Amino acid sequence: MKGAGSAPTTQIRTLERTDISELVPARLEDLDYSVYDQLTDFQHRGSRCEVDRMISHLGAAIENEAVMRGEESTPVTFHEFEAVEIVLDALQSKYPAWFGDNEALADLEKPVSDNHLSTSDLKEAYFGEQINPETSSVGGDDWTDQKRVIIPLLAIVLSRVREQLQKDSEASTNAAQQTIKRTILREAYEHDLDETEIGVAVDAALQSLDEL
Repeated sequence: MKGAGSAPTTQIRTLERTDISELVPARLEDLDYSVYDQLTDFQHRGSRCEVDRMISHLGAAIENEAVMRGEESTPVTFHEFEAVEIVLDALQSKYPAWFGDNEALADLEKPVSDNHLSTSDLKEAYFGEQINPETSSVGGDDWTDQKRVIIPLLAIVLSRVREQLQKDSEASTNAAQQTIKRTILREAYEHDLDETEIGVAVDAALQSLDEL
């Protein structure tokens, strides 16, 4: 489903029950919603993301904040800018490594790229370049209002994560290649291999890496 007009083919139940073309504002209709077909349940930078659960989690984040700010248990209504902030805060809290948090990155077993999510970039992609974009209020306990913000914003996030996955894979491969080269050069020095033998050993090792 490239755009909002295409029918979802994902296993994400929330999307199967949602007409995106009727839900999202015109400025967000042409986002790449096909990312929901590609990333439904995945592991990335030390965390698992089940997208259907994530959508519900983000809706709960909006509602919880609305209840806390409300009076006598009456949830408040947010400006769309506020709802976007709440969603991004919840994502950054749950997936800090995606956003380049140093402590979270230090805990990872594999090297990653310097491609990190940026809240300012995500907001700009969501609201566009207009100084005063057309926005709507978001009822703190209104699931339809919540989805109107969450589904397009999360599509933007997942599109960035898809790029991040590719960059991280390249970074991991490059790191492995450098490790192999250093190991072979050390062995070559210790065993007095000639240049041809070193080249053959490096090529064989890199080919083995490509086949993994």
